[in-house]
Amino acid sequence: KNHQVVTVQYANGPLMVALGHGTRPRSLVLDATNATNVPDEMMSQVGLAYDFGVARATLLFQKDRNYEDSNAYSLGVTVPVSTGSIWASFDTRQLANDESVKVLQLGYKHFLSKRTHLYANFGTRDKSWDTPTNTMTTDKRVTGYGFGINHTF
Repeated sequence: KNHQVVTVQYANGPLMVALGHGTRPRSLVLDATNATNVPDEMMSQVGLAYDFGVARATLLFQKDRNYEDSNAYSLGVTVPVSTGSIWASFDTRQLANDESVKVLQLGYKHFLSKRTHLYANFGTRDKSWDTPTNTMTTDKRVTGYGFGINHTF
């Protein structure tokens, strides 16, 4: 089975609005208990972006329907600097059982051309996902980083 996603986007001047809805087949959804009654995962998103010239602000809301319903919110900003851009985002996901996880991400892109850029990213999350039990663990902060080159064909 394949993922199915439908997205509608409207952009006019500095404003961009996007709506999306997708499903992922049950066979691709992690189910540590091997239960057969796990429904297909469904996800809906609403995104807004506004370019103020000196910075571009973004806001995202996502509703997941999987094991339990969850809501995710993201607030981000991108600031152009010289031949690159600095970006940051703060994300939070609230699960049905009143647990939540918070993520802070920072990054820099250095443009080598219109289609190629170098990047450096850093992120930290206050909890981690324990796959065998399908629960959040509060005793483990997760930190990651990435460096690389991206070329668009």
